[in-house]
Amino acid sequence: MTWLTKTPLAVVRAHQQMLGRLMAEEALHTLNVSAIAHTSNVDPDDRRDLVGRWERAAQGGRPRAAHVSAGDLREMGIGVRVKKGRG
Repeated sequence: MTWLTKTPLAVVRAHQQMLGRLMAEEALHTLNVSAIAHTSNVDPDDRRDLVGRWERAAQGGRPRAAHVSAGDLREMGIGVRVKKGRG
C-alpha cells in the first residue's frame, strides 16, 4: 500500500467523489451497447454514429493528422524549401 500512503489526500477524495459517477456512466454505456445490439428499431444512422464514437474512443480518441502545405508552414514561420520534381 505504499502508493496509497504517498498519494495526495485530494486525489483520494476526488477519486471517492467520482467513483459513483464513473460506475453509473459505465452502467449506462453497457445498457446502450445492449440496446444497440439487441434492438431492431434503432435508426441505422444513430447506430452508425454511436458505434463510430465508441470506435474512436477505443482508439484513444487520437485525431487524424492534418495535411499541412508549404504555405501553411511558411505562415507559422517555418522555413520551407520546395524541390521541383522531375518532369
